[in-house]
Amino acid sequence: MGRSVNRDPSLSTLVPQPSLHSRPRWPRLLALTGLVMLLHGWLIGGLALGEARVDPALPAPTVQVRTVMNEAPVPPAPIAATAVPTPAPKPVRRVQTAAAVAPVAPAPTALAEPVETSASAIDAALVVAVAASNPPPTLNLDVSDLPVYRTQMPPPATLRYDLRRGFISGSGELIWRLAGKHYELRLEGRAAGLNLLTQTSQGELDDAGIAPQRYTDQRLRGGVQAANFQRDRGKITYSGPRTEFPLPVGAQDRLSWMIQLGAVVSAEPQRAIPGGKVMFFVSGARGDADVWTFRYVAAESVETNAGPVSAVKFTRDPRKAYDTLVEVWLDPARHHVPVRAKLSAPPNGDALELVLREVSPP
Repeated sequence: MGRSVNRDPSLSTLVPQPSLHSRPRWPRLLALTGLVMLLHGWLIGGLALGEARVDPALPAPTVQVRTVMNEAPVPPAPIAATAVPTPAPKPVRRVQTAAAVAPVAPAPTALAEPVETSASAIDAALVVAVAASNPPPTLNLDVSDLPVYRTQMPPPATLRYDLRRGFISGSGELIWRLAGKHYELRLEGRAAGLNLLTQTSQGELDDAGIAPQRYTDQRLRGGVQAANFQRDRGKITYSGPRTEFPLPVGAQDRLSWMIQLGAVVSAEPQRAIPGGKVMFFVSGARGDADVWTFRYVAAESVETNAGPVSAVKFTRDPRKAYDTLVEVWLDPARHHVPVRAKLSAPPNGDALELVLREVSPP
């Protein structure tokens, strides 16, 4: 038997090929051409079908978020908070504000770029944080004996922070604005190109300092929750739950305390000595409110990208299960604004931490 010879059909029309038979070659060429066209069409159809089945560009499913929410620790069953008669306002001293806006101290240099993480992982971690730090109220509160303090407000400024929570690393921005007796405060946290949280506080300045009128809180892929400080009716109400709390003089929200605490310490430096403390009635946006007692801890040095900063540390200890532990370091050189803040809800792991990066005019 003779050896078979592989030939390129495309060359058969150019170079005469030897043949054992004299039969015409066009039927074989026609059949070969048809076969090639059939295979070509099948491959194209198969590729399109494969792309329809598996698209590598599709995002990962987001079912993880719902799974994390179901596995989050379930807080104790709530006991409905009933309205408490509003106590008669105590005589208070006038708020002390700076006659002129003090110049802002030079800003530290920027820190390294944050590490990006996946959206699904960030979403899952944030769901756990919200579930842990925002439980429903569990007791009725008597706020008639809360003290009222003098305050000295810092000048308007934009404070930029490094933000961290476990493996999540990003940036935070706290914007403090004043217009006469009206104030606006806004905190945004970002990581991996996503807005992790946005909190706002709006209201007026009165004899007790910051007097919030509305506080909003929005987390990643969640709706906006709000607390309304109805001063004409003497109560705090919420956009979601029908819970109500009395509105005492000097009450704060979960964002405004960051400025109010420093304003109190600026006006009353004796609060930043051993045994010193500051007490606020603090409300979140999800029907949660409680008395927060900040106790002076010590003078400590905080490491920043621009070097160490001398600060005074206060701590707010949890009062019940799933409550928030707060550690805050205030910078006396910058009107006692927070140079570092750390919030956690033991025993649920990683804390949310902010470390000051720079301060600039708003």
